[in-house]
Amino acid sequence: MSWRNTTLSAGGVDHTYDVFQQHDKNNCGPSSIVMLVRQRLQKHVSIGFTQLSVGLSEQSSGKRDQSGADARWHAWGDDPKGGYSFMDDLESTLKEKWPALKASQDQTGSSHRAKLAACTPAKPALAHVAWVGGGGHFIVCLGKHGTDMLWLDPFYGVVLCSHQEDATGDGLEYKTNQGSFGQGSNTGWSRLGIYTDP
Repeated sequence: MSWRNTTLSAGGVDHTYDVFQQHDKNNCGPSSIVMLVRQRLQKHVSIGFTQLSVGLSEQSSGKRDQSGADARWHAWGDDPKGGYSFMDDLESTLKEKWPALKASQDQTGSSHRAKLAACTPAKPALAHVAWVGGGGHFIVCLGKHGTDMLWLDPFYGVVLCSHQEDATGDGLEYKTNQGSFGQGSNTGWSRLGIYTDP
């Protein structure tokens, strides 16, 4: 797929953003990197370059062999030759290819929930979602909008959902029932992220 200019209308407000729609069901990690770089640095990078960069990072860390590193998908899944990304390899790719992002999984001692709440469109984060039914997903957090959180999702589009925390007080509930791509409803929890620094 490619970039889509898409609008989510909620509460009388139109939220219009460019969202990179993933071209494969297992391509949310690199697709989210493409959106993060564009949102934060205003730079356009290709999905092919991003996939290759993530694959090489996975190969150098020993998590994937040559054929797996060359696979065109790198996101969440269970295929040993391609199909899921690891947070540390996404972080390594961001640090190596786009150091200006100052991307890190652990920038401060605050909780994941607090770090996401501090995000803005100029200071986004790449977040992981663990689906309630199993599996996972990568998305971009743009921060709070009133009592809700605003996300760019390569599968569901622009998503707005409540700022509901989990029992630990560290994770945030993620629901896609308000998604601009009209892909239906799914529920998960975000407890991990890669945060950028302005």
